[in-house]
Amino acid sequence: MARVNFGTTPEELQLLKAQLQCASSGQTATKWVSMSCSEKDTLRKVISKLAKTGFHRVFIVDTNYHPIGVIAVSDVCKLFQRYLPK
Repeated sequence: MARVNFGTTPEELQLLKAQLQCASSGQTATKWVSMSCSEKDTLRKVISKLAKTGFHRVFIVDTNYHPIGVIAVSDVCKLFQRYLPK
């Protein structure tokens, strides 16, 4: 079977695996799955990831996958609102 990269890091995949294992065993997961983009990614790519996943925020990470910021759906809406005709 071909491997597909959905833009997730290995750490995010581990968190997802742990969450699925907890859910299938009836336990509550203590960690959350997150999504990240590079600081060099375009706004189009960020919006695309938000739309595809249904997540409300994406973490911006540096080359070492350390978080350096966050973009929320509400941030994108505020940006577009500035450019809408009054």
